[in-house]
Amino acid sequence: MSPELRVFLFGLLGSLAVEVANIVRVYEAGKPLSVRYTRPVFLIARLVLAVFSGLIAIAHNPPTDLLALHIGAATPAILQLLASRPPD
Repeated sequence: MSPELRVFLFGLLGSLAVEVANIVRVYEAGKPLSVRYTRPVFLIARLVLAVFSGLIAIAHNPPTDLLALHIGAATPAILQLLASRPPD
């Protein structure tokens, strides 16, 4: 496996791990799972975001797999924060 593919996969998995953590948190609270998980548009958008997270990880060229995972996990939160702020 090429180093770039490995970094991409760790970034992608880091991003998807955030969503899995959200699902586990809701499940452990005894609440019903959001209907958004049954909507194809949400699932496709989330997958695109995960792919983008993998690409961002490649762009950072991290020296370790763990850092690639962290970059992938942080990318959705960073993009959400950037999207919520009005431009200066």
